[in-house]
Amino acid sequence: MAVDLGDLRGPFTFESTSVDEGLVSLRYRIGTDLVLTETVKFPFALPDTDAVARLIHVLHLVVGVSYYKTVAPVPLVAPPLTKAERALVVRLYDDGLREFAYRNDISLPLPVQIEADDAAEPASAEPAGHGALVPIGGGKDSALVAALVPDGELFAVNPVGAQDDLAEALGRPLVGAHRTLDPVLRELNERGA
Repeated sequence: MAVDLGDLRGPFTFESTSVDEGLVSLRYRIGTDLVLTETVKFPFALPDTDAVARLIHVLHLVVGVSYYKTVAPVPLVAPPLTKAERALVVRLYDDGLREFAYRNDISLPLPVQIEADDAAEPASAEPAGHGALVPIGGGKDSALVAALVPDGELFAVNPVGAQDDLAEALGRPLVGAHRTLDPVLRELNERGA
């Protein structure tokens, strides 16, 4: 898909999410015409629960940074946000993009304009999971954290040999999610977005 970089204007919209078994699709819109979709594949089906829906909502907000940087700073149009989610977005899209802003001569603090209604705070509930997820990269720090959380599930995104080797050395299984960026993002980046 050929996109004219001059046509890349905001707002940046968190369009929608969907789940099909263990495949999560995260859609974003830039302006009125460009829709980008990222997928994250988990090695298990995701249960249809409120807790999982909230986690996918947060994943959608966090993953969007990769796409937002093509047009930053522009307004972010998001679904309703809790106070904590709004604070996360501000911190991530401002503090988390400071080097990006510096390298692209964007004033600091990065202007973060969020267009979203307030969401009701979720009811407090005990987590229904099996314990902690321990993100690992495969190095010494990961080995230390894994040793400090011996009952946690080792987790990696797009795992490679280093993560597999560490999990094997620790004698623990590794849960790997596979993230696939929208291919249009690479084209936009190669063309200077």
